[in-house]
Amino acid sequence: MSRASTPSLAAAAASSPSPSSPSPSSRGGGDHRGSHHHHPPRRFATTPLTGVRDLVREGKTIWLLDQFGVLHDGKTAYPAAIHATKRLYDAGAKLYVISNSSRRSAKTLAKLEPMGFDPAWFAGAITSGEMTWRALEARDAFEGSAEADARGPKPFAGDKVLHFTWSERGSIALDGLGLTTVTSPDDADFIVAHGTEAVNGAGDTDAQRAAGIELKAMEDMRGLLRRAARRNIPMMVANPDYGAFFTHPAASVSTFTVLLIALVPFDC
Repeated sequence: MSRASTPSLAAAAASSPSPSSPSPSSRGGGDHRGSHHHHPPRRFATTPLTGVRDLVREGKTIWLLDQFGVLHDGKTAYPAAIHATKRLYDAGAKLYVISNSSRRSAKTLAKLEPMGFDPAWFAGAITSGEMTWRALEARDAFEGSAEADARGPKPFAGDKVLHFTWSERGSIALDGLGLTTVTSPDDADFIVAHGTEAVNGAGDTDAQRAAGIELKAMEDMRGLLRRAARRNIPMMVANPDYGAFFTHPAASVSTFTVLLIALVPFDC
């Protein structure tokens, strides 16, 4: 929202195509045997925006907002973003945070508050972490594609999971999902990749897992994935960001059944 921190915005509006030159047939001359009429490409007018206020004037009332690079830089809010967000809320706009964060929606809004955003300004949030949670919660009924169903068992059946997570920025909680974390791919039914800093400890509760969490170098994580690939167990990747995926340890393994969690709510 700040010119210094975000790219300029542009709105494209279709305009009437400019008149084309008369064809030979319209001039009444020329040999047209085997000829085809070629229409000029449609032309569009581009109207640059001077700011968010232009869209407000157009009557836009529902806003989908990314987090990183739009509202904040990961640690600090952009001052202009705080001001603009409040102005939009005061004007009656409905604001939704749409993010590929691997954390759940409620935590996303809670993290915005210390940066200066009032969670009440937002009508809601949806994150890939929330979608991951829902997929794990419904994993016994997870159908996948029709082709996958025809091949046999559900792709994420079972309760034993090898969990790649964060450490310094806080591990992702799994309590309430009925999962047992293991530290060896030889014991896992599937893999869940929330982060690339650590392998969660073994246990049935987050407290047990925290006691055994172990930082891993990227090459060590690749080694675990190679072992898992030999068993052909599936992996659920909680952050589907294109760049993040190709720096993720999964990038070195091509034999996985990988589910990239998309930002599409199951119930709407």
